[in-house]
Amino acid sequence: MSSFIQNLCVDPEKSGQIMRKIVVLGIVCMLLFIVLSCDNANDIEEAEIFTSEFYILKSVGTDGCDWVFAPHCSICDGPCFSFAGPAPWRAVPINLPEKFKRNGLYVNVRFRELAHQRCNYDAIEIIKIEEIK
Repeated sequence: MSSFIQNLCVDPEKSGQIMRKIVVLGIVCMLLFIVLSCDNANDIEEAEIFTSEFYILKSVGTDGCDWVFAPHCSICDGPCFSFAGPAPWRAVPINLPEKFKRNGLYVNVRFRELAHQRCNYDAIEIIKIEEIK
């Protein structure tokens, strides 16, 4: 055993080969961890994307919100309003394109919910939006 250690210290060729093997193994392990963590990150982001149908409504309040998304109400075949009971879920888009800024427009939206609120409504980021005829 002691001759093996002496040979490593005396013979730089053997110690260099062992060191190269260790470095290569370390690089392979790091690449494997990077690939695995990237796959998990994509799964999490994809789970946070939603698709829903909304009516775009012009906000009439003085809360500073110009446009609000209201869900479709199947009973009245229009936007949901609450006259009694809890208010329906509403959202405020942070990136509504100019051509969709029309009151009462019915749209299909792919969006991501943001962690903050705007004007007491959930803020959302639009990924894709298209008008429903």
